[in-house]
Amino acid sequence: MDAKSEIEEKLKQIVAGVLNLPLGSVNDNLSRESNPTWDSFNNLMLFSTIEKEMGLSFNLEELEQIINFKDLCKIVYYKKNETPQSS
Repeated sequence: MDAKSEIEEKLKQIVAGVLNLPLGSVNDNLSRESNPTWDSFNNLMLFSTIEKEMGLSFNLEELEQIINFKDLCKIVYYKKNETPQSS
């Protein structure tokens, strides 16, 4: 599995867990507008969990760019490749 696929799978697990969704329902089109469980509270929980589990930090501009799961994957993949990884 390549790095991009690994990140996507990890994010699917996190999103499914935080939003209490079946893993198979997490896809590129999943968004706050399409899913009522992705409310403001769960949005905070989602990003807090991603930051903790993936060792990342988001700024406000990045958070505003994330409209759906596809956007989330793109930004996390970019950040993981921009952040020096500890050995």
